[in-house]
Amino acid sequence: MRRQQILAALVVATSLLSACLAPTPPPTTAPIATLASTPTLAPSPTLAPASTAAPTPTPGPAPVELINAAAPSGGYASDTIHLAHDTTLRVDWTQDSHGLFALWVIYDGEANLDDPSLNRILVENTTAPSTGSKQYQLPAGDWYLEVEDSQGPWTVVVADISP
Repeated sequence: MRRQQILAALVVATSLLSACLAPTPPPTTAPIATLASTPTLAPSPTLAPASTAAPTPTPGPAPVELINAAAPSGGYASDTIHLAHDTTLRVDWTQDSHGLFALWVIYDGEANLDDPSLNRILVENTTAPSTGSKQYQLPAGDWYLEVEDSQGPWTVVVADISP
């Protein structure tokens, strides 16, 4: 009986071994049907393998600081900033007023008839200390910054961050 079990195990092992060593038939290739206006789905042999690394972002232009103002309290009106074309401005502020603090970006020219809401833009209006940053897409023209009132120290930086 033991001899029959060994013989059966050898037969199974031999058949498995011969199945593993048997030459595999070459893969069959079917032609890929394509339309003249449809690109083929076959990989291009001239392309390099895709990288698994994340792409490196291309840095944009550095922000251009236009206004950097600070005061221990009170109001402020900046010099006029001339924007020759549509521009994205970032307004950053920090203020420690425990009374009214109102910060505006104001169009310094005739009324902007295309969008009257752009004539006087309220950036921040609070009665508590705050820090923040906001961005605005502004049309070409002359603009200025105004701190209408502050009961404490403040700092405001305005930068052109247009691409």
